[in-house]
Amino acid sequence: MRSRLPIFLCVLSLVAPISVRAQWVYNGTMITAVDNSAQFAVSDGAGGMIITWQDQRIAGTFHVYAQRIDVSGVPKWSSDGVAICTATGNQFVTGIVSDGAGGAIIAWYDWRSGFASDIYVQRVGGKQPIAVAA
Repeated sequence: MRSRLPIFLCVLSLVAPISVRAQWVYNGTMITAVDNSAQFAVSDGAGGMIITWQDQRIAGTFHVYAQRIDVSGVPKWSSDGVAICTATGNQFVTGIVSDGAGGAIIAWYDWRSGFASDIYVQRVGGKQPIAVAA
């Protein structure tokens, strides 16, 4: 007599619920290909995060950028992040905190006014970054 186990397993596979989850990329997810320093990150409240950093992609001057990744590790904003501040002079990120609404508030030292630095902050949204004027 033949075993009915293979038939049972086939039927079971058709009616049993299947759970599929997106996976993070093995060996990490690239956020930016530009050399940078001082990365900071905060939860977006939905399992992902908002990351900020400064880099010298524009004429060797440090400017502030950010990127949001979702719970699956997929970058949600433009490749290499979005510009948060590209004003004249250098900007250096000092921190980031959640805004409690899926976004974040980024703070940085800013030398746009010349010799002394000022402190600036900018809120970025969770789904879409807020455009920033330099």
